[in-house]
Amino acid sequence: MATERDNREGRYAEAEAKNAMVPAVVRRAKDAAIREAAYFLQLEPLDGLDLEKEAAQLEAVNAALDGTTEQLLAWYAEYLEERWRRERLAADRVRAAM
Repeated sequence: MATERDNREGRYAEAEAKNAMVPAVVRRAKDAAIREAAYFLQLEPLDGLDLEKEAAQLEAVNAALDGTTEQLLAWYAEYLEERWRRERLAADRVRAAM
């Protein structure tokens, strides 16, 4: 019985560790996309390019990515909470059946 509880607690700790990694992974991907866009803008100096307009568009993309990131993380957190709740209910049913 203690081993089962230890395994379950280990799975919860593992899920929490993975959950903590998600923001860092998303942040790195977003930063890489921004660096790539900035590099492209530096490589392609086109005649008549409005740098202020391009910077504003890049900031808008960055803001959109932030909103998407927050929404995805919120959905993921809800998913983990629901999964944890279901596992707790299943464990409670098993204990009640004993």
